[in-house]
Amino acid sequence: MVLVLYVDDMLIVCKDKLKINELKDELSKAFEVKDLGPARQILGMEIWPDRQNGTLSLSQKRFVEKLIYKFGMSKAKAVKTPFAELKAAMTGYYRKFIKGYEKLVNP
Repeated sequence: MVLVLYVDDMLIVCKDKLKINELKDELSKAFEVKDLGPARQILGMEIWPDRQNGTLSLSQKRFVEKLIYKFGMSKAKAVKTPFAELKAAMTGYYRKFIKGYEKLVNP
């Protein structure tokens, strides 16, 4: 069993549904719990369970798309240039990008 908990978001992953229900019952004795059914997303990540293979895939595609829009990169074109060469070619832009990144990761 895996229990993912962040502030007021919780995800329980287990092959045994009985164990999941037992845990939910115990948690609801101490906390107000709202069961939203099978998880489709958590913390901005999309979830794709593959029960047949016993795997769980996560995607942050929507999160990345929001960041791209927020930082005005929605019309940017992908380039195959190695980043070091791109940095040298776009020094002013690079500095602006780093400042934006710093704001993103250190609000």
